[in-house]
Amino acid sequence: MARDRLFQWLPLSLQRQVMQSRDSLPLDDQRWVAEVMMCAWEEDTRETYGSGLLVYHVFCNSKGIPEAERAPASQPLLSAFVANLAASYSGKTISNYLCGVQAWHLMHGLTWRVEKAEMDTMLRAAEKLTPPTSRRKQQQPYTPDYMGALWRQLNLEEPLDAVVYACLTTCFYASGRLGKFTVRQLDGFNSTKSVTRKHLSYDQDRNGLNVTVLHLPQTKTSIDGEDVFWAKQNGVTDPDTALANHLQVNNPPDDHHLFTYRYQRGIKMEHQALTKTKFLERVAKAAQAAKLDPLQGHGIRIGSTLEYLLPTNTATFIYQNRLLPTKVHTSRSATAHHLTEGQMAAIAGCRMMDVMGGITATCQHCQIGCWSLLGYSRSLLRLVGHHLMRKLSVHIVPMVCIGPSGMFWVRQGEQERV
Repeated sequence: MARDRLFQWLPLSLQRQVMQSRDSLPLDDQRWVAEVMMCAWEEDTRETYGSGLLVYHVFCNSKGIPEAERAPASQPLLSAFVANLAASYSGKTISNYLCGVQAWHLMHGLTWRVEKAEMDTMLRAAEKLTPPTSRRKQQQPYTPDYMGALWRQLNLEEPLDAVVYACLTTCFYASGRLGKFTVRQLDGFNSTKSVTRKHLSYDQDRNGLNVTVLHLPQTKTSIDGEDVFWAKQNGVTDPDTALANHLQVNNPPDDHHLFTYRYQRGIKMEHQALTKTKFLERVAKAAQAAKLDPLQGHGIRIGSTLEYLLPTNTATFIYQNRLLPTKVHTSRSATAHHLTEGQMAAIAGCRMMDVMGGITATCQHCQIGCWSLLGYSRSLLRLVGHHLMRKLSVHIVPMVCIGPSGMFWVRQGEQERV
């Protein structure tokens, strides 16, 4: 399998390298080092790297490169590999494939000889040469209105529809990754990584409002997992109502995936975990029935970010036009304002500070309190609004004032009417 290639495909020069650097270790111990190292990458990452390793060897075969020269790979060989893929694959795919070759070297203790400046230049060139057919189309955000339209096309008394809508609303209001709320394949449930019914709990926020808590057992950035939260919402997109309906209709066992649904197999009724493919397939059918364009899975998290950080009546419009000066109406002022992407990023940061109880300052223009982002780095802002801020060139966002007289972009003591 692709995910096992890094470990199972041994470089021809491995034995010589082993004699030079690890001659005191038995072969079994050396293999154990590689096997443990393999756990540093997630399964989907290993699959991507394994695919890249296969492409690398196919390239070497086509050029007649002897196996002994493929690892450790020389800089000219690696540059030729990238150049050969350029204009045929996306820049991101080429970069991932190169990382796969690097991981293969690292796992088997081989020296990775790369001239960083040259390789960075090659990868930038590969990105610019990405063919149009390999570029992902812009992912549009989900909105409560869009989910409401899907709701009208679903029968929540049906097991599949009940679990799909519960997963959708939970993922949206928890700002979660769809992949953490579904499984990749039918046998992909893992009790140490997947969410189950026992991971649900209930709490109150600092304002005394009830919130639902779902513990994610493990994430890419934390082996101890993390908690995601959401609160009851008004209208048909309320995640609490959708989840309660799913639990009643499907009644997933405590030791099964939380988003498991009842499935008829012959004359027997079984529980089956919701796969990401099945989720997107059912959502797409509901969207088509509602005469809407089907959206991609990551659009759920994009929409959630916008829903929490920006005025709801402008979130979609701002995102769709984020690369151009945009004329929008904010919920805090009746005046229309032109917003550049950098200004939208600051506004998103302001909304974040408002929610988190951030520091306040007094605007010299209107003498009212406003949110100051002085001292907050770009990396912090990206944690909660990276879709709006990924092209922001400044490191520190100065200040935005949103007051009754309009919106102002404040730079070093100056006020510029937006």
